[in-house]
This record gives sequence, C-alpha cells and structure tokens, in this order.
Amino acid sequence: GEEEFLRQAKLCMRYGAAVVLMAFDEQGQAATFEDKVRICQRSYRLLRQRIDFPPEDIIFDCNVLTIATGLPEHNSYAIDFINAVAEIKRTCPCVSFSGGLSNLSFSFRGLNSLRDAMHSVFLYHAVPKGLNMSIVNPGGLPRYCDIDEKCRKMAEEVILNKSADGNHVERFLEYAEEVKKPPAPARAGPVLKIEKSSPTQQIEFLRSLKGTVTCEAEHVKPEPGCEALDVCRLEGPQETQKVAEKIIACQTPTPTEVLNYFNNELRKRICFLDGGMGTRIQAEKLEEADYRGDRFKDFNEIDANGVPVSLKGNNDLLIFSKPDMVRDIHKEYFAAGSDICETNTFNGTTISQGEYKMQPVVYELNKKGAELAKQAAADVTKAEPHKPRFVAGAVGPTSRTLSVSPSVEDPSFRNVTWDELVEAYKQQVSGLVDGGVDLLMIETVFDTQNCKAAIFAVDEYFLETKKERLPVMLSATIVDNSGRTLSGQTVEAFYVSVKHARAFTVGINCALGAAQMKGFYKKLVDMNSGWCHVYPSAGLPNAM
Repeated sequence: GEEEFLRQAKLCMRYGAAVVLMAFDEQGQAATFEDKVRICQRSYRLLRQRIDFPPEDIIFDCNVLTIATGLPEHNSYAIDFINAVAEIKRTCPCVSFSGGLSNLSFSFRGLNSLRDAMHSVFLYHAVPKGLNMSIVNPGGLPRYCDIDEKCRKMAEEVILNKSADGNHVERFLEYAEEVKKPPAPARAGPVLKIEKSSPTQQIEFLRSLKGTVTCEAEHVKPEPGCEALDVCRLEGPQETQKVAEKIIACQTPTPTEVLNYFNNELRKRICFLDGGMGTRIQAEKLEEADYRGDRFKDFNEIDANGVPVSLKGNNDLLIFSKPDMVRDIHKEYFAAGSDICETNTFNGTTISQGEYKMQPVVYELNKKGAELAKQAAADVTKAEPHKPRFVAGAVGPTSRTLSVSPSVEDPSFRNVTWDELVEAYKQQVSGLVDGGVDLLMIETVFDTQNCKAAIFAVDEYFLETKKERLPVMLSATIVDNSGRTLSGQTVEAFYVSVKHARAFTVGINCALGAAQMKGFYKKLVDMNSGWCHVYPSAGLPNAM
C-alpha cells in the first residue's frame, strides 16, 4: 500500500540512500509495457509529491523477464522493457534505470555463449533508450560487433519480437538446440562464433552507445507542506536585536531565527568560526592533575592491558576540571571576532570517552560544555549586541570507523556497528541540545559512513523529541594531495553522500593547510548550492 511504501522511502531518505524501485504494485509484478509504465509513473508521483524524494536517487527496475520460452505471452517481454524505459525516461525527470540481464536468457541456462550474445544485443537496443545500469559479468560481455551475423540477427529478432515471417522464436529455439548439440558431420566452423574482446574494448563499446530518448516532462513538484526545507534559502527577517537579547540571557534562539540571521548576514560578509581548541589547550601545558581536578582525583580505572588509565589528553574532561579556562578560551575567540564557537566536546561520545573509562559522564559533559560556551557567547554579545555570538555543538568522528577495518588480517572486521554509533551520537546530541547550543557541527569527517550515522542520530533525536531541528554543519577532512578522505572519497563524492542532511553549511577542515586546500574547497563551492565553510589547520607538521 501507499502509506507503507512512503514510510520505507522516508527511512531510505534518512539513510541518504538511493533506491531501486521494482515495478510491483498491490496486484503483483508488472509484465506488460502498460503496467511497467503505470506503476513506475505512479511511484514517481508519490515520491515527488508526497515526500519530496530526490528524483536523482530514484532507480527504476522495470523487470527484465525471460523471453523465447515457447509461451507466446512471453515473447514481448524484452521489447516491452525497452519501450517502458524510454517512456518513463520521457515522463519522469532525472531518474535512472537498472535491470538484471540474466533473467532475459534464463531459459537457455547452460548455453553461456548464446546468453552472452542475447545480453549484448539487448544492451545495444536498451542503452540508447535510457538504460544506464545493468547487472552483467564485467569483462565477459561481447561487443555487438563481436557476435557472428547469424546469431546476432536471430537474437535481435527475439529481443525486438519482430521478423518478416513471425517465426523468430521457433527459429531461435531450433538454433539453440544446434548450439547445444551441433549436428554431424561437423561444419567447417562452430555453430556460434563470438570474437574475443578485452574488458577495455567492451567498456569503450558500451560508452559509445548514445542515448536517443530525452525527458520531455516538467519536474513534478511536491504538494504544499511536503517539500524539503532548503535551510540556505529560508526567507525571513534578520532580527538581530531579538536574537542578541536571547543570547545575552543564555537562552537559545529558535532554529528559524538562527537561520534567518545567518542567511542575511552571509550575503553581506564572511562569518567566522573559532580557531583550534586542542592546540589552544596544549599551550596551557597541563598535567595529569589538571585533567583530574577534584572530581576525578581518586579515579583509578584499569585498561584492557592492566595499565592504570591516564586522563591526561582527554581535553573534553577539562569542562569539569578547568571550566573557567574552557569558558575563557571561548571568550578569546569570540572577542577576536568569531561569530560561532564550537563546544569543547570533540570526543564527547561514549565511544571516544570509553578509551578513558568515562562513559558515565558523557551526557553531563556535553550539557556542561554547551553551557560554558553559551556563557562566553552571552558575555561577548552583551558587550557587542550588534553582532550576536553563537555556539555550535562539536560532534567529532570518534576513534572508530565503519568503512575501514582496524585489522590488517581481516578486512571484514569492524570494531563498531552502525547502531552503536547512532546511539552514541544521539546521546551526545541530547546533551548538547539540553545545554543550549544554537547549531550542531558534525566535523573532521574522515569516514562518510560515520558522518551518515551522526546525521541519522540527529534526525532521530529531533523526531523523537518533536523539537525543531537545529541547523547542521558538516565538515570533512582530507588526508593527502589526492583530496580524499581516509575512507577514500573525494570532496565531491562526500558532498553527494551527505546531500540528504539538508545541511546549513558543508565544508572541509584541518587537513593540509590553506594553500593546498584551496583547490579542493573550490570544487566544493562549485557543487554546493548552499553555504560552504572552511577552517584549515596550519598544515602538515614540519619534518623532525
């Protein structure tokens, strides 16, 4: 039914996933041209009008069904698929198409060369009509020109379901028997001959097939109230005085007020983030006792190796042991002109704090960290009410990764699951929101899958609490001059992967230093239709 269909589609949107839509409805699988088109067009309208599903993330599989079975009702399955793809492409803007070719020739299993020939001929006709994805054996598919003329002609007749005498199916079935059991005496050459071609030649051939069908339809617009909010184009008054008064009172402006302020301000000037928290803390030259403070002076946990856990280096813990220092660092950055400061909660998840055996304090740590930053924002905003200061809750990447195995012996091994990450991020977000942050910054992303778990957690928190979603900032970090994240994505691929987050800004941080990052930042700016940010580090360390 439609409601369950849309519920599942909404969940896919939250995962940032594209979807393959099979041509099925309440009555079953679409076999005819008319049913394929009707079901796919209906699905498209529902997704676009009811939930504003991104059309570029819709992939239709119109059901490649088996032909040349001997049953007349199966004869048109291939040409019906091809024609349906063309009609849907004309009427449903921005969609893609996929199909599993093995179904086409299933009745000829065991005759692999014949099946390969059928698949190649099918693609020769389907790709120009709009088919742009298919499940095939890579490097094993002959080019159209590699197939001998007799076989190619008969395969074409059964795929297009058309011949001069109408006996093409019977002729092809007889030919398949000859291929299976060549008659005696042996002929001068094989019954079926396919020339060899390299994978590179096969790729070049497929890329040479140019589309002949173009979309002729207008974009389907969402119904009123169903459209996805473009937070970067939210129109509204810039109520600076009202926003400043709330910040001075250590209150949190509404997300709409924050967006209206920055959407107006960013059209006039560059807005500034703060500087590095970790490097600034390092300048204080703190020791173990400074991190422990009074609260944790008797902390005596033992790690997995039987060694006492040291708290030195757990900068987030300074929220408890050195709150005045943390607040003063925020004030330094605000006083220097920062519009937004991040909370000192980069490692504020149960996963990261687990390395210090500090999981029980995570919620309190995030809440307290937000309150300290809000106090600093209030003090500086009070002195300069014409320029209110804002707090972004820092959500770091954690020390674990979903995309890469930490074990060189076992590439499949992961030391964290999606659900564990989502739960950890959701707890962090809860503390940050309760502490009063104005925005959320999911930052230093080296693994996009971790970032998507954080995005999912943010959405889940606001869905469950029914609060208005805070503006979200996303920031990736690239690890070398190839411009890729640690998990291998380019800046462009990262942006495409997180478009579903409806982020207020998308940017890059740390990494290689400003000079080397400029080219990659330019690529991001060219792709992103919303706001971008960048906050580079000083660069890679000098050689020792």
